[in-house]
Amino acid sequence: MLKNRKVAVIICVIVIALSILSGARRSLSEVIRETEDAFVYGVAGDGQSIYHDLGSRTQLANNLVTVAERYLDAEDDAVSRVRVLSAKLQRETRPEKCYDLNEELSEAVSDLNAALLNASLTETDEDYRKGILTDFTSYAYTIQHDGYNDLVRALNEGTLKKFPARLLKLLTLTGNAEYYG
Repeated sequence: MLKNRKVAVIICVIVIALSILSGARRSLSEVIRETEDAFVYGVAGDGQSIYHDLGSRTQLANNLVTVAERYLDAEDDAVSRVRVLSAKLQRETRPEKCYDLNEELSEAVSDLNAALLNASLTETDEDYRKGILTDFTSYAYTIQHDGYNDLVRALNEGTLKKFPARLLKLLTLTGNAEYYG
């Protein structure tokens, strides 16, 4: 009888421990997901987000491609690269990956712009090119000043480093919220 009671207590302790860990993982994951949602929906939940600004940058990059196709071959490497990177960035939602793709897109837009500087654009298209680049750069500055990374930092370096969250995070193998950049 004593042996069965010991086994029952051990099983009960294991089940309780697993329940606590499962609940902790679910709770930690939810807090991380809510923080990462600010990347798409904005820190204030108003849609003014890095993701929104990246969408605007991809639209502007595509507008520059439209101008470039009037003067350069549609299969030109600079044109194709902007088109491909823009499409990839539009489909991506992970902050770190979006950062990398945005950096590549910025470089590709710069290369396409350099190619257009050597083309004989009409006055209208030249004005359009300049406006596109101004807006493209403006969104880059807006992204740099977004509060998303501050929110992630507060979670990762504050809440998730304090007891008991730190211990539970280690025991449940839960990662950190993802930074943009």
